[in-house]
Amino acid sequence: MSRKILFGFLFICFSMSSTPLFAQNYEKEFESVFAWEVKQIDEFIERFNNKDETLIKQYELKNNDKKTITREKLIKSLFDMSSTESWNFGDLNSFIKTVMEKNIYLNFYNKDWYAKVDCSIQWNGKPARAALILKLMVLPDSSSKWVIAGVSSPVLRSATLGSISLPAAADKKASLNPVSHATDFMNISAVTDNIANLKNYFVPVNELNEEGKLFLQECADKRLTIKGANSISYHFLQLDNWIVEVRQFNRQTKNSGWLISKLTKATDSEKNAYRTKQLMQ
Repeated sequence: MSRKILFGFLFICFSMSSTPLFAQNYEKEFESVFAWEVKQIDEFIERFNNKDETLIKQYELKNNDKKTITREKLIKSLFDMSSTESWNFGDLNSFIKTVMEKNIYLNFYNKDWYAKVDCSIQWNGKPARAALILKLMVLPDSSSKWVIAGVSSPVLRSATLGSISLPAAADKKASLNPVSHATDFMNISAVTDNIANLKNYFVPVNELNEEGKLFLQECADKRLTIKGANSISYHFLQLDNWIVEVRQFNRQTKNSGWLISKLTKATDSEKNAYRTKQLMQ
């Protein structure tokens, strides 16, 4: 048997014997990446709060000799580490230390967090963009919904604001349901699908910023329609002395999904300035 034939035979035998092992390792790695990925903002909050029912805790209990993963490790895993040069590790460690020592938690129903949704719109027959600031509104019956609380769309600055008078919604139940974020606000176009229910989708008119009022006016006059959501960021201002920005990072690593993209120390006055400039409040 020639050396080439012998080498080929041995290579095939080795490949066949190693294929199951490779498949097992790949499956295990895929499972690990899936478990660590922060798939929704709800999961981000649960992981930050050290909830026992999170997927990552269940995975670690099953695969890590029954050891319980610490809250400190969970919080560290929530930072985007694709570029470590962008982080002030003094601030990062100070933040984690404060959260741990003071037992600080995020509250899904706290009013001081927002979704900033970059949307494609059509205004006067032409394509344009608008950043919609959404927040959760808790209703008297303790149910909740997402509502538009502010708008940034430079294209609307050429419009003239008139008086806005919205009738009561034809369907009181029409709204952006409280789990709309789970599908990345795919239903955002519902805001302009039926103008008769427009009032359900906004905070009261007097609480909107100038561009928010213009946006509402143009929707009501059927000159503006929302086509869909392009990207989303979440902004948490409910933690004392800190602003936390969360974005989605799609990649095949454990450090993926909804992660902290920016951490900023902020006084109350700095938070107010941030609300005005970044969140149109």
